Amino acid sequence: MTPGAPPSRKNADIEILRAFAILYTLVLHLRVLLPPDSALLVPLTYLDLSIGVDLFLVISGFVITGSLLESSERSSAGRRPLMFSFWIKRIFRLLPAAWTWVAIACVAQLLLITTTDIPYQLEDIFLTTAAALANVMNFYTPHCVAGGGGLPCIIGNYVGHYWSLSLEEQFYLVFPFLFFFLGRRALACFLIAAILAQAMWQRPFFTYAWYFKTDALCWGILLALLARTAFYHKHVPVIFRQRYVPQVCGFILLAALPYLAANIQGIGGYMKPYGVALVALVCAIIVWLASYDRDAFSIGNRYRRVMLYLGSRSYSLYLCHFVIYLIVQALFELFGEDLTAVLGSTGYYAVLVAAACSLTLAAAELTYTRVEIVLRARGRGIADNLLAKAGSSR
Repeated sequence: MTPGAPPSRKNADIEILRAFAILYTLVLHLRVLLPPDSALLVPLTYLDLSIGVDLFLVISGFVITGSLLESSERSSAGRRPLMFSFWIKRIFRLLPAAWTWVAIACVAQLLLITTTDIPYQLEDIFLTTAAALANVMNFYTPHCVAGGGGLPCIIGNYVGHYWSLSLEEQFYLVFPFLFFFLGRRALACFLIAAILAQAMWQRPFFTYAWYFKTDALCWGILLALLARTAFYHKHVPVIFRQRYVPQVCGFILLAALPYLAANIQGIGGYMKPYGVALVALVCAIIVWLASYDRDAFSIGNRYRRVMLYLGSRSYSLYLCHFVIYLIVQALFELFGEDLTAVLGSTGYYAVLVAAACSLTLAAAELTYTRVEIVLRARGRGIADNLLAKAGSSR
């Protein structure tokens, strides 16, 4: 391994950041369950919880680059088998669980098509299903919005949140070519140029520019490259020298991030040109602190266990939460008048949110244990065999 290479064990702080990112996302999307005038939505007018995705993207760039670096350092195989090994692991890691929830979403929409106020068409359902399966949701959604598709493009799209997964899958397809065919300095220069080129873009919500933001991914890759240098370990942030200071700094950054995003980035159609780039930079600073794995985001064993649990299930939670939210909402609408008469308006929405959140946690656990873990191990085995054969033949 090169100087300063981090250990192969999981980084607990990174896992906790995954937990924060998914919690931001889960809370953000509660808006689809609540009426527009709900008091619970008032804080969301001052906070931008969509930054959960930006945080996920920086983490993804960091973790995936670290994985590629580690694989290339451990194996004597050539570039081609290393690239195929990477793609095999990504396919088995991501697609089975993602396609499972695409199938569930498609069936649910077909069964519930007559129960919702949103004007679904069969064509909408099949197009969104195809876009999610093909990992082109970040193409489909802005195209749908620009074409006047309205709510079915966004709020009514059960798999609309797959846009970020599509962006990541496209990144996983392209990045190995950059990684293996560019030198480290050339790669770093390319990433810096990509970040600077996007810094002044106007990127309003639901436009193509929003769905193709890659600066967060670039920051994650740069951090992973930096973590492989002696400079990285020689210049450890001074906050780690004092007890509790890292935790205070870490939690202040995480707590302030949604507010900072809303103010420096803007919300909706009022996005500032430099805002998305600054949010990506703040997320990169947070991931940089987490990269040292020195409990900058962990206080207490019970809290740590809960957050590590959520972090490990963050992918399954992301896949299933929006689908379940919309299914539960549609089912509650069938009995809305009766339930409101019994529970009252406040009780109705409390039960609705509780049911959606409980089912989301249960579904994520099943997805993680029955699909993610099983198929991930299968993909890793195939990839390891490929590298072993390639290494022995050289």
